[in-house]
Amino acid sequence: MKKIFLILTMAGVPITVPVIAAQKCIALDANLAVTSSYAESYETYWSATLSNGIKVEGDGICSDSVGGTTPVKQLDLSSPDIYRSHCWCRIFSPAVSYWVYTFWLEDADGGASDCRDECSEHCRYYFVNDTSYRVKMFSQLSD
Repeated sequence: MKKIFLILTMAGVPITVPVIAAQKCIALDANLAVTSSYAESYETYWSATLSNGIKVEGDGICSDSVGGTTPVKQLDLSSPDIYRSHCWCRIFSPAVSYWVYTFWLEDADGGASDCRDECSEHCRYYFVNDTSYRVKMFSQLSD
């Protein structure tokens, strides 16, 4: 048996080892308090730190997709950014969530540029202040 193994190894025949998938467990509890948060105008990035020390990072984008109460996996981004006025938010770390509808900005003057300006701040605000919003964020997670 050792001779066959050595011959196969020297001949360059790869020996495969089964890959075992790992699963990470993260305590994302929607009922935990948020101890700090960050968002800035005209940026898509926002973040918040839960009371158990886990930093949640996310983004907010404006889309053509009209919102509902159910989180969605993909958004309609077919029109130019300046015409999108529906704000959607998700988390991307420590896990990736579905997009959660946040608001529709009906503003004749600024339109979608106002949506871009305010979207990530709204994501941060609702994540910090609304437990039911965090429940939606945590309902469909992947890595």
